[in-house]
Amino acid sequence: MPLFGPNRDRLDLDQAQALNHQIRLRIVEMHECNPGRLLSVKSLTADLRSTPGYEHVQARDVNYHRARLIDADLLPVE
Repeated sequence: MPLFGPNRDRLDLDQAQALNHQIRLRIVEMHECNPGRLLSVKSLTADLRSTPGYEHVQARDVNYHRARLIDADLLPVE
């Protein structure tokens, strides 16, 4: 489901609530920019830590937010 562009208003309530956190939004943005990227907690944590403003993100937080995005069908299950 596109989060940007003409169909961005087609999110359901669960998806909209899932995106109500800055880490989740950034994870989805990274996935949309590179759909073939690894979505493991380890990979996402490393990528986030190299992003300005996310240098101190912890793997346990990424795990939690990744799970919420998967539950809302905003990320594929690996």
